[in-house]
Amino acid sequence: MVIATVILVAAGIWIFAEHSNKGASPENSLGNEEDSSRPMEGQDSFGLDVCSEVPSSLVSDIIGKAIVETENPSTSSGTGCMYFTNKEKYEHILIQVSYLSVENQKKGQEIMDRSITTDNTIPIENFLAIQEDGQINAIYLVMTSQKYVRIDRTPNTADNDQLVNLARQVASVIKGD
Repeated sequence: MVIATVILVAAGIWIFAEHSNKGASPENSLGNEEDSSRPMEGQDSFGLDVCSEVPSSLVSDIIGKAIVETENPSTSSGTGCMYFTNKEKYEHILIQVSYLSVENQKKGQEIMDRSITTDNTIPIENFLAIQEDGQINAIYLVMTSQKYVRIDRTPNTADNDQLVNLARQVASVIKGD
């Protein structure tokens, strides 16, 4: 009985150590093995409490409007934060961490006749979905092939430049800068 307990404890420690090391592996870093960034997946990565990780004051400073309320719109495939500028009119900025295929997101945007581009001023792998009218529909910050952070907005909350600036700041938070 004691031997079985010791074996189970040892196996548990080994599994925990293996799981903990996955988030810090070079393939999950931003291409620099000496990078001290947060891991892109796992317990220490971005996305456990987005409303705390990206404070409403940061969002407000970037868009130039007061955030009157925040809300966590978590689902089975992700978590995030809605930053309301007008709750009655449902006007908000959304930062959503999703555990879905990045490629499928691109394909879905293209099916809706949106062009896909990147922005080299955002310091993390990204793509922007641009509507026919030139407005950014959403910005995707790619953490892994199955995890991304989507930043979008309802009308009257932020312009394209403000949305890109917010994406830069969120990318800095993700990287741990």
